[in-house]
Amino acid sequence: MGWSVTDDANATALAYVGAVVLALIGIRLLWAPYSLWKEQSVSIEALKGEIARPERMVIEHLAKYHARDRRRAIKHVHAMMYEAHSNHE
Repeated sequence: MGWSVTDDANATALAYVGAVVLALIGIRLLWAPYSLWKEQSVSIEALKGEIARPERMVIEHLAKYHARDRRRAIKHVHAMMYEAHSNHE
């Protein structure tokens, strides 16, 4: 019952298992720098977004006030034009 395996086959099987383990370790060693770089680049992009956020908020705030000032100036120009036309007639 069962198969008879020679000592040579056992040594070959262990060699294959060892080769697979070494290959996995080698792949892991080669993959580690890439995964660290990828993680750091994602973190850097997130931090750049956080740094730019206050600046973006200030720009939006100033744009709102500039728009309000433009509306006031346009209303003033329209009023002056209306008065100029009404005085002309």
